[in-house]
Amino acid sequence: MTFSNITTSKMTASDSTQSAPELCEIKECGDDHFDVFLREQMRQAQPYVDDDQFTAQVIAKLPSPRKISRTLERLIIVLPCFFITLLLLSQFKQLIESVVSWIIKSWVWLTLLSVNGWLQLCLGVALLTLAGLAFWFLREVDEL
Repeated sequence: MTFSNITTSKMTASDSTQSAPELCEIKECGDDHFDVFLREQMRQAQPYVDDDQFTAQVIAKLPSPRKISRTLERLIIVLPCFFITLLLLSQFKQLIESVVSWIIKSWVWLTLLSVNGWLQLCLGVALLTLAGLAFWFLREVDEL
């Protein structure tokens, strides 16, 4: 259940006697078992505690959320991840050196391969890809 599936109504003085689950209208489309369980738990919960409209007043006074641009939103996510990655990589100098060494050795090996070696490598990659696709397809069929 997402937040778009719940619509809350404004509280009035007559609503103060309603229970908490009655304050929300929950749409019945696409519910899973956990949503049904949560809905039943809310229905069985203790009645709404009257707070003299304090909660409704606080919610009404909250400012509306600011809209930020999609570019700024992505920068807020990407830049910290980039700097954290750089920080982590700076702590693993030996690992980086060994990975770079392995990449260089692999590149040299690939450049020295004959045509027959390239064909065998491509065939092996194709077979692994087909095996992975077959495994994924069989797993999807079993779930149905």
